[in-house]
Formats: sequence, structure tokens, C-alpha cells
Amino acid sequence: MFPTPTREQRDIARALPALTRRGFGLALGGALGAAGLLALAPRAFAAAKPWRLASAWPDDNYQTLTTRFFAEDFGEQMKGKQTIEVYSNGSLFAREQIANAVAAGQVELGEFQLVWLGDRLPVAEASSVPFLAVGYGEARALWLASRQTFVTVLGRLNLFPVYGVPWPPVGLLSRYPLDEATDLAGRLFLTTSGQIERFAEAVGAKAVRQDPAQAMATFRQGAFDAAFVQSIEGIGEGGLTPPLYYYDVQAWLPMNVVLMNKALYEAQSTATQEILIDAADRAQYSGWTASQQEFANRLATLRARGVTVQQPSANLAKSLRDVGLELAKQWLARAGADGQDLLRAYRS
Repeated sequence: MFPTPTREQRDIARALPALTRRGFGLALGGALGAAGLLALAPRAFAAAKPWRLASAWPDDNYQTLTTRFFAEDFGEQMKGKQTIEVYSNGSLFAREQIANAVAAGQVELGEFQLVWLGDRLPVAEASSVPFLAVGYGEARALWLASRQTFVTVLGRLNLFPVYGVPWPPVGLLSRYPLDEATDLAGRLFLTTSGQIERFAEAVGAKAVRQDPAQAMATFRQGAFDAAFVQSIEGIGEGGLTPPLYYYDVQAWLPMNVVLMNKALYEAQSTATQEILIDAADRAQYSGWTASQQEFANRLATLRARGVTVQQPSANLAKSLRDVGLELAKQWLARAGADGQDLLRAYRS
């Protein structure tokens, strides 16, 4: 459990979502009127039984701890009239099923990575476009700017974004020292998505497709020379010959979001909606703080394992940003008007 935020922290937390309660109401008042939204809500929603929140993460993960903090806070503020039960570790629905389950009303809320909706909503890939938003400051600005867009586009799927917390930044792992992006030319580069394949192509690297779960084992076997890494599992552990370089480029911070069935949210009283948003504000503040602490812990672990952890040179940082600009253009072509709206808000 995270400590209860102070009054000052609560004020900061309330600033995070970027939308006023009036803004939430306006954003939700689109093509579907209140009557239409209520018609979408399953009958089960009418009862004051606990709402279920399906999560893909283990109990000890800071994302799950944040979600439990949110659920308990909401239940306390509702004085038990409405509660939320968190089902972690994919125990209720597999991660790829959660969004559809929430939209269909099979479960009231769900938690997962926003990028998983990218096939249906390319704009959902925004937080995972390499070097579009570098580090926590830019990631926060991107999330604040994108909230209105996501209220609108997720609403088309009958989903409502409650709050978002990032995973720690993605770094660049290499067997060789790097001073600019072109140093990756000809190297074997691990790719686990189309986005990273496009990055490898842009820098002249040779893309190596691997299952993320097997990546470190194949890295030890020499299957690839460099990779974007979010998790530290296996890095610097037995079987790897030093030196090993980890560049703290903070290429992107994948957003983890809690979504609610939009019809259910709209069916609630104004008082309940405000309590929900207030609890979400506090959870979001705590979650961003926990993410930064988790990142610091990961860097410390890498150093303890003998990995050379360093900031990118000015040349490397700039050249990676230049590649990121081209990738952002490609993403924008897929995201269309939704992406343009998001970027306009982000850059304003």
C-alpha cells in the first residue's frame, strides 16, 4: 500500500489528469446520448455489487499495488456503498481479452498497456513511439495532452480512461559502445514489434525477431547485439561476457491504463463519478512516483551486476531523436486525424 498523499500531493495529483470534471462530461457527451449509453449497460450494473477490475499484472507489481490503492480509496470514499475488487495476474481474463471484456460489460474495469489497442486504434501507440516523449517529464506532458483524445477515441469502443501510470523508461542495451545511431548499422538488433522493426531499418541494423520471453537466453547465445529493453531480468547475469552497455536513453515510457466500461461510468451519479475521478487522481500520483522509484531500483541493479550504465552522448541523443522524428511521421500517417489532434495538443 502506498502512503496516503498529503494535501499538497493531492493538489498535484488532481492536476495530473488534465481534464476538469466538466471536461470529462463534455468529452463523453458525443454521438451516444445518455439514454443510448444506459441501454448498453448490462443489467448486472444496476445492482450495487462489487465492481470487478481485471488486471494482467502480479500482486507484487507496483502497477497492481497502485490499482489496489485506487480500489480501496474509492471504496472508502463511497463508504461501502460501492466497492471495487481487483483480480490480478490475469486471473479473470487474459491480457489480450481485457479490453473486449470491459467494452462488452463482462467486467466493469480493466488494466493493461495502452499500446495493446494499437491494431484497432493506432493513436493508442503514442506512448510507445520511440523518442516521441523522452523521460518522465515529456511522458507526463504527452499523457496530459492526450487525455481528451483518448476519452474520445476509447469512447468509440465503449471504454472510458480512468487513469494512467507509465512503466519505467526503455533503455538501449548494446555489446558495443555507441556514440550515434549509425553505430548500430549492420548490427543485429532485437525487434519485438513493427515499431522497433521500423527503427532497426531506419538506423541500418539487421532486425532479429525474437519472442521477448526468450530474448535474454538468445542474447547470451549471440543472437543479437543490441536491443531496446524495458525489463532488467537476465541483464548482467551469468553467461554474458563484459563489457555490456546500457544507455539511459529513456526512449519511451509505455502507458499502463485503467479503463472502465463507458456505459457504466455514464450511468453513475455525478457524486459517484467525482469520487471515482478523485480516487483516480490520487492513484495516478502514487503510481507515477512508484514508477520513478522502480526505475531507480532497476538502474542500481544493473550497476551492481557490472553493466556499464551511462547517459547517451549528445551525438547519440540527437541522432536517436532524429530517427524518432521519422518514426513519429510514420505513426502519424497510421493514426490519422486522432494522431494529429494528440500531437497538436502535445506541442501546444
